[in-house]
Amino acid sequence: MTRFAPILILALCGSACAQTVDVTGVADVSALVARQDELLARVKELEHFKHTPSRVNVLDYGCQPDDPKFDNGPLINAILANCGLKQGNHREEIYFPGGLYYHSTPIVFPTRTGLSVVGNGIGVGFPQLSYFGNSQLGGPRTTWIYTGSPKEAAVTIPCNGLYLRGINLQRGEWPFPRTDAPADGSVGLKFTCYSGMPSEMCNIPFMAIGGFDTAIAAERRSPDSTVNNNSDNVHFGFLLLQNNNVAFRLANYQSVDWTIEHLHVAFQTKVVFDCVEAAHVRCNYAVINSNNVTLARVGEPGNPLRPTSNNAFLDFPHVKIDPTAKEWRILEQREKCTFAIRATVFAGNKHVIDEKLIKTIDNTGYGRTVRVEVLQHGMFNDWQDGKWVPAGGAK
Repeated sequence: MTRFAPILILALCGSACAQTVDVTGVADVSALVARQDELLARVKELEHFKHTPSRVNVLDYGCQPDDPKFDNGPLINAILANCGLKQGNHREEIYFPGGLYYHSTPIVFPTRTGLSVVGNGIGVGFPQLSYFGNSQLGGPRTTWIYTGSPKEAAVTIPCNGLYLRGINLQRGEWPFPRTDAPADGSVGLKFTCYSGMPSEMCNIPFMAIGGFDTAIAAERRSPDSTVNNNSDNVHFGFLLLQNNNVAFRLANYQSVDWTIEHLHVAFQTKVVFDCVEAAHVRCNYAVINSNNVTLARVGEPGNPLRPTSNNAFLDFPHVKIDPTAKEWRILEQREKCTFAIRATVFAGNKHVIDEKLIKTIDNTGYGRTVRVEVLQHGMFNDWQDGKWVPAGGAK
């Protein structure tokens, strides 16, 4: 029988420790070696989860980019539903490498917090061109391409507490030359949150959305529901919205503490903020490059779901209207409601500053505050009592 000298086995259980195990007289140490390997593997796993979030690459779970015939939706939903469950509430990062992820099945995030979804970058309108070798445009970017029914939103977020970065979301292939998106009720990104305060902020630092009737919507969980669903504390960083009829539609009773750091709206967009119900929104910097566009629209005549008056509070400290934009408007009030808007708009030298820029109606019985100034030719014009007056005095 073969004799073995004592050997040193390291058993790491949270911290390093050394144990000397005398195996003299033991014919076979394979069981001990296997146990040692098992302990080391478990410690490595525990240390990994202790110090860093785990990253899940969707390609390792069957997703197939760049295949128009493959529906990635069911796999993406399964990954979102199961990630992080093994570690309880541990934050987990889901990574989408660059490419075009076609999905006819809508993507629905689970009703829990702590998910982080990361892609390779944004650039609506150019992902296909950049992906196939154009050195000037770079790539590949990460794009979710929705090919399903317009009756369902491409992506739905039913709660807050989500980190979403570097994703392009578009409807179908990007047309070249560009064509307008159809007015068919389609929605790119939809929030359907619970009533009451959310558990934490929804943070979307870099995203681009294009080709939908409405790019981003906050809606009730059910079209016939009277439950006061809130979507609070939604924060966008750089947001690029191109080729959508409506940029934001806020129709879920109350959207509070929505902030956008930098918003770029271009191509076709007719309404930037459509405030059907209560909305508290601050957009720190906006660039508008669309014709026949309205910055803010409040109220919706005949809306049977609203239990109270519209209470929209909108703050736009820096709005730049592109010099080529035509027939634009700052505000349109569509029904009696309580609202307040504060905006500073920088217009081009060729733009006409007249009463058409602000459209209000009789608001007897409701409160209304409109504090808007337009800078043109180096001079501010303030909106006062239904007309524009140069800052510092009347005309």
